[in-house]
Amino acid sequence: MLQELTIKNHATRHALAFPSCSPAEIAADVLAGLEKHGEGLPPGAVELAEHYAALALSSADRRAKAGIADPAWLRRGEADFRPQSLSTVDPATWAGKPIPVREWLLDEWIPANTTTLFTGAGGVGKSLMGQQLATAVSLGVPFMGLAVASGSALYLTCEDDMDELHRRQSAICAAMNVDLAELTRLHLVSLTNGGDNMLAAFAADNTMAVQPLMAKLRTTVDAIAPSLIVLDNVAHLFGGNEIVKAHVAAFIGLLNGLAKRAGAAVLLVAHPNKAGDSYSGNVAWENQVRSRIFLDRPKEASGRVIDPDARVLSRDKSNYAKVGATVEFRWHRWAFVQNGDLASGELAQVTAALVAGAEDRAFLSCLDAATRQKRTASHTPGTNYAPKTFALMPEGKGHNKAAFERAMLRLASAGEIEFDADLWPGPNRHMRRGIRRVQGREAPNSSNSVY
Repeated sequence: MLQELTIKNHATRHALAFPSCSPAEIAADVLAGLEKHGEGLPPGAVELAEHYAALALSSADRRAKAGIADPAWLRRGEADFRPQSLSTVDPATWAGKPIPVREWLLDEWIPANTTTLFTGAGGVGKSLMGQQLATAVSLGVPFMGLAVASGSALYLTCEDDMDELHRRQSAICAAMNVDLAELTRLHLVSLTNGGDNMLAAFAADNTMAVQPLMAKLRTTVDAIAPSLIVLDNVAHLFGGNEIVKAHVAAFIGLLNGLAKRAGAAVLLVAHPNKAGDSYSGNVAWENQVRSRIFLDRPKEASGRVIDPDARVLSRDKSNYAKVGATVEFRWHRWAFVQNGDLASGELAQVTAALVAGAEDRAFLSCLDAATRQKRTASHTPGTNYAPKTFALMPEGKGHNKAAFERAMLRLASAGEIEFDADLWPGPNRHMRRGIRRVQGREAPNSSNSVY
């Protein structure tokens, strides 16, 4: 078995011979060469080699800037350190062999052995989905009707403490009709103690330095052999510049290495940028991952949220499946469920609420249009009776008079509109009166909650 000093010497000399390589590349090459010569690797050999390679690169850089020659012991044996040749495969050897079946964590949505980028607006429920998906994997049950690979699962968060994870897990179990005692293959990690949560950091020359947390994560993964690793979220774990392609490529490569090491899928949670794009940073994030999924609330063409509790998961990028597919579900009692999972009475209430919300929004859209056009609308039957005139307006979205009568009563009861209100002076300077939207009130079913 190799000793730490042997690994240190080999990594240090290799770093001197190939200063343009990263610590991770040096470690991989050194350990591959040692294994090739029959040397057994001790636990943590990768982390040790990367550590000493990083130190050697840093020391060599300082000596070069100061004009100091490398020590003689480092220069000895330089000729013995040469990169291993690339491993090539002759496709002819595949003749007659079965084509490997592609492995999925979430069927046609999250491939195994690689990293999937999972994005969505703040408050839409990315953390909840990550923990609920991990729960489904650990139990070997479908997630929102999609087949999952059964196995142990690891959910790591940098933003929620254990009390919050406990509350969320209880709601998830209630929604899935399982007991907490059944979750023997689910592993939760909270990193909210104020420590350094970076998996990798980057130097001024863009070289990546793997951080101690990565070594702990690798050790944990080796111990539990998860099928799914959820990392929540990239803002805490990525110590580079999100718009520098070299940083993004190296970081995703690090996670892909972890995925292959474990035979797992890595789900990396990320936020969209302030401009409303699906992810923050440059196109390197999109280009480096083979799969990206996006969680959002369904919206009308105007951008208004239709139902604040509804969710739609979109397959925005996939190198292995057709893009554009969606899965719909909803937030209900602090967990995600499909409409079909609701009891008939609850589903009827949800459906009625959706219909009422659509009617209310259509009424307010018509009222706003009438107000802009200086057309009065009244709550009493007559030529300007609001439900009758609104049913003929394009903003009415096909709702009939009865629907607008229901909406008018609901909105008045909720204080959204008021009757016989002063509107604007008429040609004779007399004030026109009619229905007016109450200022400062939010539109019904607007999305202003954080889950």
